[in-house]
Amino acid sequence: MPTRRRLVALLCAAAAGCSTASSLESRPLQSGVSRTFPASFERISAAVDAAIETLPVNIIAPANVGQNRVARFDRPVTPTGWGESGRVVIARVDAHTTRVTVAVDPRDPAQPSARTERGYADRIFLEVQAALSADRRPPEGAARRS
Repeated sequence: MPTRRRLVALLCAAAAGCSTASSLESRPLQSGVSRTFPASFERISAAVDAAIETLPVNIIAPANVGQNRVARFDRPVTPTGWGESGRVVIARVDAHTTRVTVAVDPRDPAQPSARTERGYADRIFLEVQAALSADRRPPEGAARRS
């Protein structure tokens, strides 16, 4: 019986520490890991959407908050982790510059680094940069200038 009580106490403590969408909502929009990209707001929004789709998360419909676009996601509890709540804020800096800020609240602070705020941000930024680089490549078969 003492083992069962310890297990129940451990599960209750874990559940009490879980992040929720509301805990993420209480953080300012500019909190998290940010990076600025030299591209239009529309182009970065599309690249962020594509980047989030590569993640093993449930995507929540994006919303406009003031002049910003906020994309939300949630990774449910799985056999390998307690999951996370996350958001990506896309903010127009000027006509040709856009800032992307990733904020993630893990349900278990001891999760592997790939599932931390920095881990998600690095993955999203890498995907956005790849999309921008693909836009700048010449079409296949195009003649190269010497």
